Amino acid sequence: MRLLSANNHQEMPWKNGLGVTREVIACPAPHDPAVFLWRISLATVRGSGPFSLFPGIDRTIAVLRGDGMQLTADGETQSPLTQQADPYRFAGEAVVHAESLGGETTDLNVMTLRTNYRHTLRRLAINGTVEVAIESPEACIVFNGAVRVEDEGNVLSAASMDAVVDLVQGQSLRLSADIPADVFLVSLERVAG
Repeated sequence: MRLLSANNHQEMPWKNGLGVTREVIACPAPHDPAVFLWRISLATVRGSGPFSLFPGIDRTIAVLRGDGMQLTADGETQSPLTQQADPYRFAGEAVVHAESLGGETTDLNVMTLRTNYRHTLRRLAINGTVEVAIESPEACIVFNGAVRVEDEGNVLSAASMDAVVDLVQGQSLRLSADIPADVFLVSLERVAG
């Protein structure tokens, strides 16, 4: 396992000026490094507006900070996406508009090229110590709070917006938080074929 500090996430301002994306980690396609097979990023949304289209991509987002957003996907209003809400999954080609529920919002965004990978994003509330089993071939954890991560004698201290990567199936982690924190487990699996 390896810790990626939030201070080192690559920052990319949006063309429309309404936000910024910080890439946590991505898996580039072997034939074209400009194309990703999967990507995990953090987005700071500064106002209401449309989501970018990503045809062929499956997406899931979860709110980490701020009041959140009211999403309309392909003309259908969704439940408000807030820090308490479950992660929201949608197709990258869907026409999505976000209405800010008040101020700046930071969300976690997981994207997979559906012909190559599938993913799940799960929120885990940590208050004290919990054991987490990695059940997918590849996985990553993104933190929303200070959490200690232990794995067979290895110990890492993660802060908000940090990530632990290079997690593999069968691995067992002990996560401890002195102050309640949410962590987000991203599970990745290659599509057969």
